[in-house]
Amino acid sequence: LVKRKGQDKVIRLMPRILDVVPKAVFLIAGDGEERENLKQTAQELQLQDRVIFLGTIKEAELPDLYSACDVFVLTALPSKDNWEGFGMVCLEAAYFKKPVIVTNVGGLPEAIEDNKTGFIVKDDGELFEKIILLLKDENLANEMGRAGRKRVEEKFLI
Repeated sequence: LVKRKGQDKVIRLMPRILDVVPKAVFLIAGDGEERENLKQTAQELQLQDRVIFLGTIKEAELPDLYSACDVFVLTALPSKDNWEGFGMVCLEAAYFKKPVIVTNVGGLPEAIEDNKTGFIVKDDGELFEKIILLLKDENLANEMGRAGRKRVEEKFLI
């Protein structure tokens, strides 16, 4: 968990998300220097029961975690010192038929097909809109998830 991953964007949107989808939960996997800041933000917004910090995840646990999520979100921020690469985790989520939302940073846009396997968002307003769209429209989420799986199988698996 580093600042450039932008997890705080989703945490700060959670009150608005919960107004529309009251049972929504944001799971954050991993650990790092930003963990305490992110936890503090969640506490300040009284989201301790809606923003769950899972810590370091073993590779064997990843399939269950991907399978359990409804939408995979990676809101990386631009960084000169620590560039966001291709977004392999986006392909992993797509393999498990999950729609993916990313920011237009580094190599992330190459990992999805905008408006087909997920969305590339420009700002927090669009991020909120697309999260809500996918949480409310199960058919669209499933369609994008299937398209993501097909893309991974056709373009990235040997």
